Amino acid sequence: MLPSSRCGFLTIGFLAFTLAASLLGGALPEPAEKLLAATIASLKDPAGPEAVVLWNEMGRLHQIHSEIDLAEQAFRRAFELNEHLAHPSKIEAAVVLNNMGTIALARRDYQGAETLLRQGYTLLAENRLLGTQTAGSLLTNLALALAQHSRYAEAKPFYEQAFAAFRDSAGEASAEFAKLLTNSGELSFELGDFPGAVRKQRRAVAIQDALSFVSNDDRAYTLNHLALALARTEALDEAQAVFQKTLVLANGDSLRSTRQRVETLNNLSGVERHSGHLAAAAEHAKEALRLASGRLASEEPVWAALWNNLGMIALAANDLRAAKEYYEKSATLSLRISGRESPRYAAALSNLATLEARQGHHKRAQSLWTTALAINETHLGPKHPQVASDLANLAAESFYAKKHEQAIDLYQRAAAIQEQSLGAQSRQTAATWRNLAIVYHGAKRYRDAQATYQRAIDAFEASAGAGSLDLLDCLKRDVDVLRKLDRFAEAEQVEVRATRIEVRNAIRAETQS
Repeated sequence: MLPSSRCGFLTIGFLAFTLAASLLGGALPEPAEKLLAATIASLKDPAGPEAVVLWNEMGRLHQIHSEIDLAEQAFRRAFELNEHLAHPSKIEAAVVLNNMGTIALARRDYQGAETLLRQGYTLLAENRLLGTQTAGSLLTNLALALAQHSRYAEAKPFYEQAFAAFRDSAGEASAEFAKLLTNSGELSFELGDFPGAVRKQRRAVAIQDALSFVSNDDRAYTLNHLALALARTEALDEAQAVFQKTLVLANGDSLRSTRQRVETLNNLSGVERHSGHLAAAAEHAKEALRLASGRLASEEPVWAALWNNLGMIALAANDLRAAKEYYEKSATLSLRISGRESPRYAAALSNLATLEARQGHHKRAQSLWTTALAINETHLGPKHPQVASDLANLAAESFYAKKHEQAIDLYQRAAAIQEQSLGAQSRQTAATWRNLAIVYHGAKRYRDAQATYQRAIDAFEASAGAGSLDLLDCLKRDVDVLRKLDRFAEAEQVEVRATRIEVRNAIRAETQS
């Protein structure tokens, strides 16, 4: 069986900021609820414009305290009062619709959120208010609702409009603009533009660092997503350092801090596993599991990511029984939360397929990967890195079935996508070229095999380093092909190079033991 080319070492929930418009801004002291209630009770006109504003702020207060039902009731009261005014305020209606949309987002009612937010968007557009801060917040939340429903292409233009709105209102050095960068960076990540995600998250971090009032939770959230994007650009050492910084910030007692710490520990574990540090990966995954078990509800999306990562760790440790249990938990929860057309569910199916292939159940594995490919091509687009991984996995199954020409075609398609999206010198691209060369080799197309091994060798040396095991493997395979082509002098040179790597690695291992 060919080495796996699967790329999804991290599966994360799209847990973004909601930017609800508020007159009072940040966190409120406990007496605020009593003060607001007393103010509302003292109004001469309890159904007038002032009441609309105050009921909206009452909803924001309940929302800050995670009292979702009470918040929704207050927002609905504000909306109804505004609708019955002689001259309803369009901007206030949009503010309240935006806040009601954030309630729907918190409940994962993305269709309901979209309906409310589109209603608010129409009000703003009709009244030429799309350049306001309220518009920036509402546009961001509308993009979030679409992205949560895996409608990434539809979400993108709303983020672009939100950038324009915040430039016109809050400015590019504001906390609101930093949050927008963070959320838009998540969309870039989901769409496979990992360098673009890094640029946006770095810019968001720089803005937050210049503002003393930004909360540790907001800083931690942005840093966590910066580290995720760094990991996908193969900057693993920096990613781990940023994850560690995130853990220092995500140390509060709130539910949000707990959720952030769980997600960061899990993501750090994923990078450690990807780097081959299984003991550290298992330790951080178990720490995340213990913390989540005490605080987080069983339907939280982060649970699916936890089960997924624990399954990957178990599979790397060759514990197939545990891997199957974790993967099935992740798939069941992903299906329940996101639906069977979601890329998150596709990622769970792909992991199950990897396990099935390891167990020799190749028809089942091929069926699962084919389903995952169809989902990802529809929702992520045909040029997404995850689509390339699905193609590469199907290519491996074709090679196993001795369908060499089919495997070659699939690997060539995967490599073309990876070269364009990840770069010609990424480890994933190198792995696909290496596997394509193995297929050429098996089909006795030795000239094609040698040329493709050389591309893989160059890419592994650039991405993994001159002493990597992947590079060593390619060199040894290249020696065999060169000899079949009667290029014995070149074969000897490559063999000497491979031997030197083996010797250096042996000395390094002995020194470290």
